Amino acid sequence: MNASETDNRTRWPWWIIPAYLVLFTLGVPWYFPEGQTEPLICGIPIWAAVSLGCSVAISALTAYLALRRWPDVGKGDGDGI
Repeated sequence: MNASETDNRTRWPWWIIPAYLVLFTLGVPWYFPEGQTEPLICGIPIWAAVSLGCSVAISALTAYLALRRWPDVGKGDGDGI
């Protein structure tokens, strides 16, 4: 791993917080009318499908960040952490 790859893995991208804010905001069905049950998507109300989709997107984003973007602090510097 060269120096630029190491530097990219130690800093978080700027878009993480806005992405989580958007997904969490869309995941709470406050913008749907109260008691709405139509239309249905695969047998569940649209607000539940949107909430479920946002939950899956939040999980996928978290997994991506944990597996690909997590800083490699302590590798190769000899401090044993």
